[in-house]
Amino acid sequence: MQRHALRVLTALSVTSALAVGSLVVAAPASAAATTTVYVSPTGNDSANGSTSGTAFHTLTRAQQAVRDANGSGNVTVVLADGTYPLTQPLKFGTADGGRNGNSVTWKAADGAKPVISGGKTVTGWSDANNDGIWEASLNSAIDFRQLYVDGAQALRSRMWVDYGKFSFSRSGFTVDSGYVSSGQVGDAWAKLKALPAAQQKRVELRSRASFTDRFAPFSSISNNVVTMRQPSWDNQTWGWDTINKPLHSPAFSMRNALAFVDENNEWFYDTDAKKLYYKPNAGVNPNNISIVAPQMESLVQISGDSAASQVGNLSFEGLSFQHSSDTSANGDDGYASQQNGSVLRGYLYALTDPATGDLPTSDQRQFDPANDQAPLVRTIRKDSAGTYRYIDDNSVVASADQNRLIRLRDYPTMPLNDVQLAAWNQNNPNNQKRACAQGTYSIDCLVFESNRNLFLQTPAAVQVSAAKNVSFTRNEFTHLGSKGLGIGMNDEAHASGVGLGAQNVSVVGNTFFDIAGSAIVAGGTTLEAARPSEARANKNITVSNNRVKKMGQDYFESSAILATYIDGAEISNNELSDGPYDVVDTGWGWGVPDAGGNAVYQGRGSYIFWPRFADNNPTIARNMHVAKNVMWDFKKEGNDGGVLYHLGAAPGSSWDSNYLRGGDGTKLYFDEGTRYMTAKNNALDDTYYQVFANGFNENQGTPADNVGNSTRDNTIDGTWWLGGGINAGPWCANSAKCDARGQYYNNRITNNSQLGIKEFPLAAQKVVAESGIQAQYRKQGDFVGQPRGLDLSMARDASGAQILTAAIANFGSVRLTDIAVQVSAPGATLTSLTAAPASLEPGVTGTATWKISGPEPITSATVSANVASTRQEFGATTRETVNKSLSVVLGGSIGTGLLTAAPANYAEKPGRADG
Repeated sequence: MQRHALRVLTALSVTSALAVGSLVVAAPASAAATTTVYVSPTGNDSANGSTSGTAFHTLTRAQQAVRDANGSGNVTVVLADGTYPLTQPLKFGTADGGRNGNSVTWKAADGAKPVISGGKTVTGWSDANNDGIWEASLNSAIDFRQLYVDGAQALRSRMWVDYGKFSFSRSGFTVDSGYVSSGQVGDAWAKLKALPAAQQKRVELRSRASFTDRFAPFSSISNNVVTMRQPSWDNQTWGWDTINKPLHSPAFSMRNALAFVDENNEWFYDTDAKKLYYKPNAGVNPNNISIVAPQMESLVQISGDSAASQVGNLSFEGLSFQHSSDTSANGDDGYASQQNGSVLRGYLYALTDPATGDLPTSDQRQFDPANDQAPLVRTIRKDSAGTYRYIDDNSVVASADQNRLIRLRDYPTMPLNDVQLAAWNQNNPNNQKRACAQGTYSIDCLVFESNRNLFLQTPAAVQVSAAKNVSFTRNEFTHLGSKGLGIGMNDEAHASGVGLGAQNVSVVGNTFFDIAGSAIVAGGTTLEAARPSEARANKNITVSNNRVKKMGQDYFESSAILATYIDGAEISNNELSDGPYDVVDTGWGWGVPDAGGNAVYQGRGSYIFWPRFADNNPTIARNMHVAKNVMWDFKKEGNDGGVLYHLGAAPGSSWDSNYLRGGDGTKLYFDEGTRYMTAKNNALDDTYYQVFANGFNENQGTPADNVGNSTRDNTIDGTWWLGGGINAGPWCANSAKCDARGQYYNNRITNNSQLGIKEFPLAAQKVVAESGIQAQYRKQGDFVGQPRGLDLSMARDASGAQILTAAIANFGSVRLTDIAVQVSAPGATLTSLTAAPASLEPGVTGTATWKISGPEPITSATVSANVASTRQEFGATTRETVNKSLSVVLGGSIGTGLLTAAPANYAEKPGRADG
């Protein structure tokens, strides 16, 4: 039969510019007078600061003026254009916020871009050896880990090495002797061996594996054997995805030696000689470019004097925070990454049983779901003064008990050695245990679970804790080491020593760029963060309309945004791009501290060391909403994690109306212990696993309920998946098989979801159009979702005639005019039934229809259409086209598989993937 091609040409033009919304600010409740304080890089601290012409010179002098006025009225500090170099962190305590109901605002002057910098510009470069490696004298205040060259981070010196040439021990590693005695590696190794002892200790081994990024410092080099610094090496080599037992082959390198500077844009700082070395691109003179070495670990510290004495009513607008470098990874602990910027530090201890001289050997005990259950073993840590203290209540270990102290890492077969394990499994055939979740792991990962609630957080350049009503609006966070902005993290992550307790904090309209770790981290990782007092609770955090780009530049396992234990988080309308790992990660704990616990982790030994909480004792994590964000160019490294990722129970939480563009890796990742999470109305481009639920029955159930999975009670509703729509894990469609105690644990994909479609239908196009930064916060270059929508469909009327319908939607904020539709169909007749509207108001959809007929039946064809329109924004005119195609059958029956956005079928079978 003859085939015909039908083309429907639809042209739209826009005659008015896109309206830009304005931010409405509520009027203050009281008519308190406002004091304005001016500060300028050219000012004078002896002036009065009351006008721009009598501005103060330093920020600390302006702070003093704020404290004199903030008790009797509102205060605004206006910063003139220029750079404000810091020699110590800018600290905002209780006295620096708005007092007595007043507010304090630090803001840029109109048209200004004040930079608060912790860096030092490096000058006086010379190519002393004429080898392309330039050097400059630098007396640095810190042993910095980042260097910023021409507005971007340069490469810390490194040499990639072959992981297969390394063998590992408890004290360090041995490298194949032939590998380190010839070639480029041999030349560099000879130079490392010749380094002074102090400089050998600065060399690092780096392993970028499946979901961990580890920096382990050397201690000494002897021939081809390296002894590593402790406790870093102990903490790097037990647990999950370790240096010696990675889940997947790691990217392996040695770092931080002059011998490794052999590629353009690499650098090294010699702390003994006080010299900075840099290899620029060919033909570039470093004296002609900007090179900044950070001299500060943190720039701004906002923290109340105590949990009960919060700092509050404090705002920052239009400022730029730049140039910091966290140096905590330089010490004996290194950077023993566990997950998403959390690390292990120091040693853990416990007391042996006085009768057996060992630890308890079984965690398979009866659990009363009505009552919390205390652990069998209390863990111990030595404080900075050398005192052994119990971690749960900070009490001192009695002197009489200290002869029973053991280091947990030294008991790799605890709690069950091989003989005990075999005996247990023989006596419990229906409740067997195995030597951890991965067969490649030895049983020492059981004792590793003593760490599960002790992962520590690294600090941020700007820190907020014990604070209420704090806002950041239209600022820049750029060229920062570790994390950009930390909100309510653990005590150790805040220089004040007071953590958590961040309430009503908003981060709106900011730019985050070139950051070593995460752009934003909100919430802590400890049991106290999970179940805090009212004053220590993290709640009501808003992160919206921010642009986040190039994070995870040094610590790849860091997501762009991490929100852990929070009561109420709104993460919406952000634009996130260009990162190596996850985008937005929420929740924490793997289900271990949740109400009722996680049966899998009982099998792994967690509840020997940590309480198991009753079914009616949930954590604070709830009501976390990730909505209307656009994200792309992520998941470039690591085999685990997801673009959107969640851990643990979080009632009332959702991923809603996000647009996930392209990229590798899993799009929606419901990891261990995830409960009550709903994914709805998300538009997912074609890639790898679209959805993964890590809810495997490990046959490690508890006597309480004999169920080995706590990833349950999750829903995917109204989500569009381009491509194959692959999903893994225990998912089911709406059916009896979704029983909460059955095969699928009540993890449902509803019929409103559409898997495996080739193009987004109109409803999904609307999600795309509304994702990303809203108009009032948008800048030139930001992502703008296509504001014109187009969809095609075929049907038959009552007489059997074939009807083509084009739906045209205005998703933008301006009126569309001069809408015209042209149709041509060689070999067929198109009769217009209804014309497209001449114009469309924002939010309105119009249709045009045609009757299709021909001299003979037309059994297959492709209908295509496009919408062309003009958008004016930021003074520029852009011509845009939207295309849509639809395969149809003309003259025969129309199958549902040919209809636009027809839902696919779901395979109901247990899934298991290598996540």
